[in-house]
Amino acid sequence: MCDKVKEPTDDVWQLTLQLKDIVELICAQKISLPEVAYLDVLIQEYLACRFSLFPGHRLKPKHHYLRHYPALILKFGPLIRLWTMRFEKMGDSELNTSNISNAIDAVLPELPIATKKSLEDTLKSLGVESSEDFRFLQESDLTAVLKPIQARKFMSVLKETRPSCYAADRFMLSVDRKIVNDDITTFIAAVSLMFGSYYCFNIHYPTELASVLEFLQRCLFIINPEKGTKVVEKKNKKRLPVNPRVFTLISDLSDYEWRETL
Repeated sequence: MCDKVKEPTDDVWQLTLQLKDIVELICAQKISLPEVAYLDVLIQEYLACRFSLFPGHRLKPKHHYLRHYPALILKFGPLIRLWTMRFEKMGDSELNTSNISNAIDAVLPELPIATKKSLEDTLKSLGVESSEDFRFLQESDLTAVLKPIQARKFMSVLKETRPSCYAADRFMLSVDRKIVNDDITTFIAAVSLMFGSYYCFNIHYPTELASVLEFLQRCLFIINPEKGTKVVEKKNKKRLPVNPRVFTLISDLSDYEWRETL
C-alpha cells in the first residue's frame, strides 16, 4: 500500500499512519505505562487532526470511546484480552439472516429468481418468519424446490450461523473428554451441571477460565469459602483468597445494587 502513495507527506496519509500506530498499541498483548501515556497523547492528536482535515464530518461516538481507552488499559490491562470481535461476528450472522430473503441471498446467491421465489413461498408456508425459525427446518422440507446439494448447503450454513448457544435444542456435559450426560434440555441446567461437576468430581478450574468460574461460584452460586480455591496454584506464586478482578467486579456490582435501593 505504501508504494502507491504519491506524496508521503500528505496530511491524510500521515493521519492514516497515526491511526495505524494507535491500533497497534490498543491491540498489543503487552503495553507499558510510558506506552499508555504515549497512546493518550496520540489519540488526542489524531482526533484534533481529523477534525481539522475533515471539518464537515462530525466525530462519532466511537471517537469519544477512543479517548477512554488509555484509562481502561490502566484499569483492566491490554484491551486485546477483552475484545468481543467473535460476538460481533455472531451479530453480523444474525443480521444477514434476519429475514427469509436475506437468508437465501446470503447462502445461495446464484439461485434463479423463480426458484428463490418458490423457496420463499415454501418457507413461509412452513411458518418460517425469522432466523429463529430456521432451527426447526429439516432438509426434507426443502427438497421440493431445491436440489439435494442446495438443500444441504442451505441447512448447513444456517446451522453454522445460528446466533446464540441459548437457542440450542440439547446440551451435553463431558468430563475428561467423556460425555456423562447427553440430554440436558436447557442452558441453565447445563451450566448448573457443569459447575456442580467441579465439586462432585473434585476438579480444579482451568487456568484460562478461573476468573469466570470463580465469579459464578461466588456471585451466582453463593459459595464463598474464606480459605482455599479450586484454581490450580502455581509454585512460588502467592495466591490471594479471591481473584482481584473477581473481587473488584463483585464490589462494583454490590455498590450498584446498594445505590439502586436508596
